[in-house]
Amino acid sequence: MVVVTTYIDKHCPLARVGPQSTNRDSDGQPLTGSLCIAESCMAWRWYQEDAKKGYCGAFGAPSPTMQRNSTILAQVEFAWPLLSKAAAVGDQMTKQDVIDGIVAGTFSLILRPDSAALVSHGGGFLRIGMAGGVMEEMLSIEEEAIKYAKCFDYKYIEIVGRPGWEKVLPGYKRVAVVLRKEI
Repeated sequence: MVVVTTYIDKHCPLARVGPQSTNRDSDGQPLTGSLCIAESCMAWRWYQEDAKKGYCGAFGAPSPTMQRNSTILAQVEFAWPLLSKAAAVGDQMTKQDVIDGIVAGTFSLILRPDSAALVSHGGGFLRIGMAGGVMEEMLSIEEEAIKYAKCFDYKYIEIVGRPGWEKVLPGYKRVAVVLRKEI
């Protein structure tokens, strides 16, 4: 007589052993060091539009805000290495400042494969406050910023940057100088 033993290879991360929540291996033994087994879980659900991303079905689908914030974090992670040099020059903005500004709706990112710009909304204008990347893509970002500003009926675009931008971007005129003194 042949005995066939089959093990269920999907387990719930909410399974409990004693007072602690724990995952179990295929033998039913508690796993240590893991609180979520993601796609190996029976409760895991896939987003229909993207079979590479999913969520814990035990708690329901993430809210649109959570999904949006996840996208924001991914975009900032991509953009930060491109923006960090500019951030160090001006107000020494941090990555968390950028995330907070985007979530609050004060900032927006314009991205290209090798470039990024952080824009902010002001009194009737759009300001490109930090940017970095490949010059060709930066010029494309500037064109997109103009279109974006027109969507809000803004009359101006401002660029806060080094003086070299005056030579590269025609049509802009110097209207102010930013002076800073460390005290």
